[in-house]
Amino acid sequence: MGVSAEAENPGWAAALSPVEAAKAAAYATVELNGFAPFLADLTESHPTEVEKAIGGEVSAQLRAGGSHGHLPIVNSLVRADGPLKRLLAPRLLHEITSWPSEVTEGEQANWAEHLDQVLSILDESGDAVNRVAAARECADRYRADSSGHLALSWIRGLARFDPVEATEALKETLGDPDNTASRERAVEIFGSLFESHDPIAFSVQDPKSRAGVFRDLTKLAHAFIRREEDLRHDGLYTPNARDNAQNARRDLLSRLYGIPGSETCRALLWLADEPDSCPTLII
Repeated sequence: MGVSAEAENPGWAAALSPVEAAKAAAYATVELNGFAPFLADLTESHPTEVEKAIGGEVSAQLRAGGSHGHLPIVNSLVRADGPLKRLLAPRLLHEITSWPSEVTEGEQANWAEHLDQVLSILDESGDAVNRVAAARECADRYRADSSGHLALSWIRGLARFDPVEATEALKETLGDPDNTASRERAVEIFGSLFESHDPIAFSVQDPKSRAGVFRDLTKLAHAFIRREEDLRHDGLYTPNARDNAQNARRDLLSRLYGIPGSETCRALLWLADEPDSCPTLII
């Protein structure tokens, strides 16, 4: 309360010593539902002290991530402002490069949730250099174990940072669409990438590349997520991975239609010649 009261004075953070700033940053974590608002001033005036105080706690909590489903400081960082996320981006990048490659089944859900959070924060930090490095790490981890416990998190991360590379990785690893296990795995992946509450945007700036991404994703979706295996629901229901994957199959084609330019026309004509992959496509 004392720090919050002091923070009402303009320029208060700049007048603090490094020791005082570090103490104030620690107090900022004693707040319900996120960091105290005064942390923004501290981040601007004393970035080194804030990085050590907040970042050190983030690292400590992540090291124990397998045993805990809720990491308060990491959760608060998810809701934090952009400057704090950018400040901590190098530390978070280091954390994902040392992420455990083998986890137990009992720890899987915890590690996956924390990895999704860290990758989301890195994505929102807006740092181009760190995004490139994060994409490389996600690609390497996913390709090294595309059916592992954390594979869904790694491919979701790669799709955030580099949708073109993520699409190529899926084409390489999904396997044979005539294989039942491959189709089931594809449903898991598409269901995760396009889950209803947090779908990946697959944002590609260049229209030509964007059309190529959605062309390839549409083909994969129609090849692996087969209509004859679709779920049917009567009344209210809670969507599962299969439902999300079915919706993705429909929405991907709609998103491709919405991309302006001649490349989209070529993509649609190409899909029209792929009857096994896109049997219901009408030009």
